[in-house]
Amino acid sequence: EICWELIMKNGDTLRLKQTLEVQPLEHLIYTTEDVPMENIEDIKALIDKINAEAPSDAVVDVYLPAKTYTGDLSIVSRSFNLHGDPEGGTVLQGALSVNSDFPYIVFLSDISFEGQGGTGLSTTASVFMTSCSFTGYDIGAVALDGGMISVHDCSFTDNIVGFKYNSVTHNSFDDLFQNNTITGNDIGVQFERLKGTIRIAFDGTVFEDNRVDIDNPIDYPIDTAGAEFR
Repeated sequence: EICWELIMKNGDTLRLKQTLEVQPLEHLIYTTEDVPMENIEDIKALIDKINAEAPSDAVVDVYLPAKTYTGDLSIVSRSFNLHGDPEGGTVLQGALSVNSDFPYIVFLSDISFEGQGGTGLSTTASVFMTSCSFTGYDIGAVALDGGMISVHDCSFTDNIVGFKYNSVTHNSFDDLFQNNTITGNDIGVQFERLKGTIRIAFDGTVFEDNRVDIDNPIDYPIDTAGAEFR
């Protein structure tokens, strides 16, 4: 119980009380020591296991080894976090679709997405992404209706469109597109649809050798003062 006592200028005293109930959350961690992670079918089986067995309010983290996985993955029934090897070498040759941020936002880190067309990451939910890379896609990553992607310390290289905003409804928002590298794309970042007036700052982001660095036909408010264009 938290109590505040406020003494007013006229001598009156106000006493406010707030009762906090703290409940522990279960945290589930899956690594190669817990389940097989040799190929894409193992990862799909793990996703099925998480959907079937994880408590609805549990925080779930999956730590992938430095392996190449060929195929597509989906986060649909409930959210969980997907981490690659921070030393590098965790590769997804395919697509990841995220359609649920229940009970929590999805965190992605240290995953290299390698494509031959198509879309690397598409989401209709909230995603926070750091230290990921996208190469060889028609669209590297896209936020669709209902979704938003926070992008930090990532790279988009040799895609037709590196990153695309195409969402008019979302449950979260990040006004920083920070410390990313956008190189050799036809279009680096594209604003197709995005509602609101919160300015997005490209602080620390480097644009190099793109035909179009930022395509913004909707004139969404952006700040490129902290970006570097080469």
